[in-house]
Amino acid sequence: MKIKPQKHLINILVSTKNHHPNFTLFLGAGASITSGVKSASGMIREWRDSYIDMHSESELKSQNWYEKDNEYSELFENLYDQPTQRREYIESCITEANPSWGYVYLVNLLKERHFNTIFTTNFDDLVNEACYTFSDNLRPVVCAHDSSINSVRLTSSRPKIIKLHGDFLFDNIKNTIRELESLEDNMRSKFRQFANEFGMIVMGYSGHDRSIMDTLNTLLHSGNCFPHGIYWCTRDKFEDLPEALKNLARFPRFHLVKITGFDEFMAELHDAFGCTLQDEVINPYSALSKKLDRYFSSLEETDGDDLSNHHIINNDMINLADHVRRVNYVSQFVHKIKTTFKDNKELDYKAITESLELMLKETKFTGGKGDLHFYNTPNFLIANSAFRSGDYDECIEYSKKHLQNGRSVDALILICRALIKKGKYEEVPDFLSKLMAHKNLTEVEVNRLIGLMVDLINENEFGDALSIHDYILSLKNHESFKNILIINKSLVTRLKNEKITESDAIKLNDIIFKEDKAWLAFGAAILLGEEDVAVEIANNLPSIEIQSILTQDMPIFTLISESLYGKVRQIAVQKGFDIPEIDEIDEIDETDASVDTAEAGVSEPEQQVEASSLTATMVEQSIGDVPPDLRSTTATNDSDARAGEDSEAGTDMARTSVEQKRKPA
Repeated sequence: MKIKPQKHLINILVSTKNHHPNFTLFLGAGASITSGVKSASGMIREWRDSYIDMHSESELKSQNWYEKDNEYSELFENLYDQPTQRREYIESCITEANPSWGYVYLVNLLKERHFNTIFTTNFDDLVNEACYTFSDNLRPVVCAHDSSINSVRLTSSRPKIIKLHGDFLFDNIKNTIRELESLEDNMRSKFRQFANEFGMIVMGYSGHDRSIMDTLNTLLHSGNCFPHGIYWCTRDKFEDLPEALKNLARFPRFHLVKITGFDEFMAELHDAFGCTLQDEVINPYSALSKKLDRYFSSLEETDGDDLSNHHIINNDMINLADHVRRVNYVSQFVHKIKTTFKDNKELDYKAITESLELMLKETKFTGGKGDLHFYNTPNFLIANSAFRSGDYDECIEYSKKHLQNGRSVDALILICRALIKKGKYEEVPDFLSKLMAHKNLTEVEVNRLIGLMVDLINENEFGDALSIHDYILSLKNHESFKNILIINKSLVTRLKNEKITESDAIKLNDIIFKEDKAWLAFGAAILLGEEDVAVEIANNLPSIEIQSILTQDMPIFTLISESLYGKVRQIAVQKGFDIPEIDEIDEIDETDASVDTAEAGVSEPEQQVEASSLTATMVEQSIGDVPPDLRSTTATNDSDARAGEDSEAGTDMARTSVEQKRKPA
């Protein structure tokens, strides 16, 4: 079955927007990964380790459910006997989750009535939380019980969130084989009602639940359901999809759509509709002011000028009103200053100084030993912005303020990266030790930590880089990152003018032939000096990655010989890619390379930071200037733990091309 591009689905939605809502959404666990929720595959890896610790690896592999679709349910029930225990485990996995950008866009799409109903197998509360956080008055109806589903009306204008497997707040969540056998009667009946009226867009769902897949199969078989079709979004190739999902492809109303990820798809769709971000996101102070206005205007009638007839409530409300007034004064003043600087080239600095003094007087500001702060700010957001702007002192300042609010791996990583940019390497280990005190990290946090490792390699701080490598390996969810870790470790070995060990060379070779991400495989081929293999892999790289090679904007590509460079350039010409002129390419300063290239076994003046920049491309998600579509190559938003992630297809290395030989790890 041909998988359609995401623009195909976006075009359908945009061209039929006058008839919205005509689709329901179906969200699986993959939609929550970038929000900090553990993926299903991440849980399985963690449970495998626990099972092996209790029994043995051989016993695990002897189970008939090992590496099968039902492994998640079997392991979960083996390790946690009671529903309460399973609920508490799930709660621990989502406690620190926060709605990602995909949910920010989704809220706006709900507000604009492009969608109105969301079915989900997820236990988290991210959609509901996002509605309350990023909207003015969007209050969805949430249904997680079969007994209450009948009260949900198709015609209701309020958004509806229907949790097919329950909510983490209750013990009746569905996780085990028996629990997932079938949907409860009322829930299945309501699902059919919506299927009779709407199409469905599925995102982040692997299709491993028999109850859901059997129901979809039955509804599609009837021929009357899903009048607008089912559009199942995936990041996988058709051959890597589970059999139950492939089985649905025989129905004419079922379509597969290739997407980059949940967040990215929502961003593209939001932009295609011409939506503007809500005030709660781009102007939060204004949004809060509007809410307070409505609140004050709806208060009970009081005697005189008091805001409340009760003296304590009245005093607190007066304090709030006075504080808001001062914040508003500062906000207006800053706006006027910005306008003045923009419109006037000749400024009266004396007048500006007098205006500042007046503002301090009007806001009744009383100074202290600390900095001037007129109102609270989102510290991490400012720190992140400062890092991207190169204001590293400001980045460190606001990251430290963010840490005062509690645990933040991201803030510690940002401090370390800013210190590296400032050349203050001696201060990094202190913050690294604080970071490594955390026993559990989300996959997103591990990705960003690898980005820090990359920065350290770039600066020859190999000891700290390897400390991060070892720390990540100690985490339960390190399995997703083993390939990118071995590339970085091998890079450090080469930069230290040491020989890559035989075991590491075998692992790099496995990356070439088993890794399903061509970008990673290409990097491994370069590190091993496998030029012919690199050429065949390059044949499968998209335009933006070929351009990165030709412009040599990542130092790993200085490893490329003139011969290999010419072959890659020829590939670009044959495929009609934009290619740079030779004189446009910046020459690499050979003084930057401290490795004796002859001894390192490489024929170019390389190698100071080469593979580190390759891995930076694949791990940096929110910091730096890496193209977004290259940042998504690590395990962050993987379509409900990337269905088929652990499967392996047969290979014939002697007869097939590299792309045919390579198989999912």
